[in-house]
Formats: sequence, structure tokens, C-alpha cells
Amino acid sequence: MVPEFWIPEDLKAILLKDGESYADMTEKSERFLGVLKKLRNVDRLELSQSHYLQFLKLGLYLEEFQQNLDLRKFNLYGKKIERVAPDSKEFRIRIKYLDKDHPLHKSCNLIEIFNSKDVTRKKFVLRAKEVKNDQVIAVAYSEFCDGHNPENSYNIRFRTNNYSFRCSHYALSLINSHKMTSYLFPIRKESYVVVDPEADGQRWCNKAISENPEQKQAVFNIIRKSAFPAPYILYGPPGTGKTATLVEAICQIWHNTGDTILICAPSNAAADVIAKRLLKYIPATSVDRIYSRSRDSSLIDADLQTCSNCSNGRIVKVNNRVVSSKRIVVSTLCTCTRLLFLDLSHSYSYVFIDEAGQATEPESLIAFNVISRHGDSECQIVISGDPKQLGPSVRSKYAAPILGQSLLERLMKLEPYVKHNNNDYDSRYITKLLRNYRSHPAIIRVSNELYYENELVACSDQRPFVGQDFDTEFPVIFHGVHGFEQKENNSTSSYNIAEAKQVMIYVNQLIGEKIGEKTIGSEDIGIVTPFALQSKHLQKTLKNENLEDVSVGTVEVFQGQEKEVIIMSAVRTKIFTHDDREHIGFLSNPRRFNVALTRARAALVVVGNPTALQTDDNWRYFLKFCRDNGACRGEQFELREKVEEKRSFQDDEGLQERSEQSSDLFEETFSILKIDDGIIRRKKNKYLLNGMYYAERECSIL
Repeated sequence: MVPEFWIPEDLKAILLKDGESYADMTEKSERFLGVLKKLRNVDRLELSQSHYLQFLKLGLYLEEFQQNLDLRKFNLYGKKIERVAPDSKEFRIRIKYLDKDHPLHKSCNLIEIFNSKDVTRKKFVLRAKEVKNDQVIAVAYSEFCDGHNPENSYNIRFRTNNYSFRCSHYALSLINSHKMTSYLFPIRKESYVVVDPEADGQRWCNKAISENPEQKQAVFNIIRKSAFPAPYILYGPPGTGKTATLVEAICQIWHNTGDTILICAPSNAAADVIAKRLLKYIPATSVDRIYSRSRDSSLIDADLQTCSNCSNGRIVKVNNRVVSSKRIVVSTLCTCTRLLFLDLSHSYSYVFIDEAGQATEPESLIAFNVISRHGDSECQIVISGDPKQLGPSVRSKYAAPILGQSLLERLMKLEPYVKHNNNDYDSRYITKLLRNYRSHPAIIRVSNELYYENELVACSDQRPFVGQDFDTEFPVIFHGVHGFEQKENNSTSSYNIAEAKQVMIYVNQLIGEKIGEKTIGSEDIGIVTPFALQSKHLQKTLKNENLEDVSVGTVEVFQGQEKEVIIMSAVRTKIFTHDDREHIGFLSNPRRFNVALTRARAALVVVGNPTALQTDDNWRYFLKFCRDNGACRGEQFELREKVEEKRSFQDDEGLQERSEQSSDLFEETFSILKIDDGIIRRKKNKYLLNGMYYAERECSIL
């Protein structure tokens, strides 16, 4: 069982004061405060071996606290709670405006209940079972069931689902006892033998891979474990066939060896993508797609149910015998924690972590621990992703310098993975895919120049696009709209009605147009926006016009996806100032900019306020690119002069180049943090701590 890891009270006290000192601080609180003050001014923390695990653990505590703090605005007061049926342990909580942004749809699964008239403030913990329409069905323990009175009024607060934090903490505690330095801080080997992949004579499942020199080199080096004991990195810019390369390598291993393979990804969506691709070449009897028991079985693709732990419409417990019988196991990073508690009859020879740039480093370490428990003596880790696209989602300003950098991004700064004097990577350790098979050359040009050293080669089938307002040779448009950015009550997100109207004009114009011989349908169009509220408004409008096949989502939702036509609504009209420098908030994030502009295959339309957007150098670069190619529509605008037309890849916030500081420069000792401080549940809903059993509600205040 995965232990619980409670946020230290000395740290919690400081965070509740927003990182400020207060009277009667404990010595530990003062030391935590010293660290937090330094983290405020650091963009990226360069983790060293001496403080590696301590800082990752601190980052997890900081992020969990922030997520719970963010849920406070959803607290409810004086609510009645009704039983679903007589003697049932299930209760119904009615909540007005339970839209998709509510945390119950995302990270929350624990609900804390207080009787509003009880002066003792006794707390009960319920678990959310189902969320639908305007109600939540929650399961309660007997303590609440026995004393429930339908006439009572309750105060309700939501808590984040901390299972991913528990798995990450547990991974750190295991890493602490395993010798993993060669994996986490690898050193480049100087002497090696170069083997020509052309001479190998291997057979290809996907023959197109054999015609791409970078993909071919990556597959060959993965199979022969050229990086061992260091991880092998597959650097895959947008549309370069990263997943196809991984699938080919896995298929080659399956066909030509008796080795077993573990494949992990940060999300179920990413894990499902690679599992479905594998089933084209490998029988389902060799694949085990493991899902968490909390996963809604109705969301599982029919093609994957036959090779998963989904049986008769429900997720069953991971079975030791079944997992041991499969040569390929696919799961999310958190769910692969389950493997640590199994007694498998085989050892994994390869562990793949796909979309590693989107996972926090502690999450990635979960898969590393599987190697220590179930890996053979020469298990090769393969990490794939793109550090120039969106990274881990981190809400805490204090945790961002620690957890905002993925394992993939950190490793790519180490000596084995950087370019050398000949401006090439060492292919034993890393391969950068260069051939873009997704987009028209004009669509990827800006990202190619800004982020990928102009190395990407457009190899897509350039079908002629004929559309109103489009140049057939240049299928990119920027449409200027001077609308207004607005908010709704109790929402931090924004929407822009004028931009939404212009987006709908383009949707209706584009449906029925031609891309080569293909007629564009509503299912071929995707609408991307950085703001969830704009996405919500557009979804409602599309539904009213019977255009629900048009995909709408935030940039985060669209990462990894592609459409024939992408229409982006930037929404932002406000300009902010920080340290006397103007910026446009989180739209200044170059990774968000990069992802948004690289989803389209045949045509790209960006609708936005040119005055606000050109405040950011990357956006100004795009506006100038459109202006120079006669691709500006809508309201006219002038580009302000800039000394430098092109900027290099900036920090995540895009506000300023903040420092990258080594964790060795933090003088505070980390005896205040214990790596292995988990609390094990020994009885039902009871935790063992210092030789005594405590209820869950008691543990939360220890």
C-alpha cells in the first residue's frame, strides 16, 4: 500500500502566511522560510546530487498545499446533504453551476464535511464517486452514516486527490535506498564503437521509418542499448513522428527478442495512443494495458478493453499472474506504482516514458523504481518528448522552479545530451527528429526558426488549399480584432465575444472548402484558445449552430493533437507591467505559443488583438511573419519597432530572464525534511504513526 505523506506543520504555517515571517515561529519554520525566500527569485533550480531528493520532496509539499488552497474558493456553507436511498452509504450534494472547470471534474476526490452547528468542528471525510449535472454522489464511512440527520446543515470543503503526490513521495523514498545515480546524473562515455545501422539488415514493421535517417538511428540505438546505463532521449519536435519511432522500436524488440517492456506516460490519453498503435503490429495477447481502479470504464476504448484490466464494465485489481504473462505492459506513471507491490516472474529489459516533458521529475522516478524492483541488470530507459512544448503543470510559485522542469529538460542540459563542437548530438544518448510530416512549411516556419534552430524539414504532402481570404501558397492568416477581454463571477479565466464571433465566421466559411481532393468538414476543424472560459463560450455557440463536431479546447488539451485546420482565439487584450516591462501574462509562455501554432496540418488562422500580442517578442515575430507575407486580415495595425527581431527561447513566464541557481548554493541544511516519512495505513481508515493508530481526520492535523 502506498503510504500517506502529510505536509509538515512547520511548512504549512509559513505557507498560510504567504511566505512571510510571524511571531513565535519555530526553528524549522524559520529554515523553511529561508528556502522559500530564495525560491521566489529563481526561475529554474539546477538540482545537484547532494540536495536532489530533498528539493523534489519540498516541491511536492509546496504544490499539494497550493492545490488545496486553490480549492478554497469552491467551499460551500450551510448545505443540506441527502441520502441517496435508505440505509445507503451514498449521499447526494447538490451544487449550482457544476461546470467543467469545477475541481470535482479534475483533481478533487475528497470532500470534508463539518456540521455547521457543531462547536467541536468534528470533521468527516467523504469520497466523490460520481459527478453529474448539478450533483455529486459521495460515499461516506459508517461514522458519518450513523449520525447523519437530513435536517442538519453542513459546511463543505474540497480536497485535492493526493494519490499522484503519494506515489511521487513514495518514489523518492525508494530512490533514496537504491543506487540510481548513473541513471539520474549520467556521465558521457568517451570510448565507443560506431555501428552503421545500414549494415544491420533488420526488418521494419513500418517501412517509412527505414527511410528516415533520424528515426532509423534512434530505433537502432534503443534496441542495442547504446546509452546504458544512462537514459536514451528521443527528442521529438511537433509532427516529427516521435510516437511512430517508439512503436517501431518496441515492435522490433518484441519480434526479435524475448525481452519484456514497460511503457509509461503521464496521462491515460497518451498511454492509450501508444497502446492502440502497438496493437496494429502486436497481438493483444502480448499487451497488458493497466488502468487505475478509479478510471471510468466507459471511457476506455473498445479496442483496448480486451487487453486491459477492464472486465464486465469495471476495472479489476491488477493481477500478478496476468501481468507476469504479458511481455508488454502499458500504464500511466502513477498507475505503474502498482507494479512495485507485485511479485513478477520476469524482469523488464526496457522502460519507455513517453511524453516525459509533461511529467514532473518525481512522477518520472516512479518508473525508475520499477527498474530497481523488476528490471534486469541492463535495463535501458528511453525518455521521449519535447522540452520546447508545454511542460508539467505547476500551480505553486514556490514549487515552479523545482517541479516546473521535467526530468527530460533537466537531463538535456547534462553533458551526454548537449550538442558538441560539430553542432551535433551524440546519437548514442539522444536523437533529435528533424522531418515534420504534419504541417505545411509556412505553418511550422515560425516555431522552426524560434525554437528548433531552423533544423526541421517540412515533409508533409502539400495539398493545395483553396479558401476564402487564403493564399493557396501561404495557408496562414492573422486576423486582427480589437475586442474586449472579460471575466465571469468567481472565475479567473477570460473570454472575448468579438473574437468568438470572428472565429465562428471562419468556421462557417471553411466548411465545404477544399484541401486537395478533400472537402473540409466540421470534424476537420479545431479551435484552440489559451482560456478555458473562451473554450466554454465557443462550445455553447457551436452546439447552438449544430457544429458540435468542431473540436474546441485549451492549448493544454490540444498538445499532442492535430487537425487539418486550426483556428486560434488569443482572447488577451490587457497589457500588464512587471519590473517596468510590459507583458501579456501567461500568453507570454513560449511553450504555449509553440504548441498553439503547430497543431494545424493544412491551414492556420489566428484571431487576436495585435496591439496586445506584439508586446511579446515571440508574438511580434509571428505578426511580422504574417505581415511580410501579406497574410494579415481584419483591423489594421502597426508593428512597433524592436531592436531585435528574433529572440531565443525564453523562460516559462516570458517576462524576464530569471536566474538558474544550483541547489548547492542554498545554505540551509535539509535535516528538516525526511525522505522516508510516509504513514502506512494498517487498519481500515486508520494510520500507524509512532506506534499508535489514528483516524484519517486525526492524521490530517498531526
